[in-house]
Amino acid sequence: ARNKQGHVYVSDARDFLPNNTHLVITSPPYMNGFDYVTNFKIEMAWLGFTSDLREAKALKDSMVACDNISKGVTKEFADRGAKYREPWLDAILERLRENINNWGTAHKDVRIQRKRRGAPLVGYRRPDMPDIVHKYFDDMDMVMAKTAAGLVDNGCAVFVMGDSFIADTYIPTDLLIAKMGALHGLTI
Repeated sequence: ARNKQGHVYVSDARDFLPNNTHLVITSPPYMNGFDYVTNFKIEMAWLGFTSDLREAKALKDSMVACDNISKGVTKEFADRGAKYREPWLDAILERLRENINNWGTAHKDVRIQRKRRGAPLVGYRRPDMPDIVHKYFDDMDMVMAKTAAGLVDNGCAVFVMGDSFIADTYIPTDLLIAKMGALHGLTI
């Protein structure tokens, strides 16, 4: 194995199809709680990915979905409809919708109150979160399909995943992604 070379590709994993790949190691974005572009804005600028806030926003909106994407991106996704369907995910999304719709009445905690132009708003911070979550899994389905298609026989893909808890709804991201991998022919 001394003559083997490794390659690093900087690409959108939803579109990139590796050929004859023996090993894929990736840590997809967490669905909530971490704004990669903002948290790494200095590194993003230094590496030449962004030079101003407008470019940073465009980069953020082009990535695998997480809870910091623009509402326009979420609306566009909701309008076109998801390609990825999974009954377990559908049940989770329904529970998430219910929790968000009842957030103002079920949660009297002042920590959830926000102010916009002086008027307090009570409710969950992203009412479109079910669409964001669904877009995340739709995006990850594209990643998984490309990964599975590019692996050689007995190749290996390692996904570093974390689960999520959004609006009092547990989302077993790791297990849903593992199930997705199995649907694409991978063995867990």
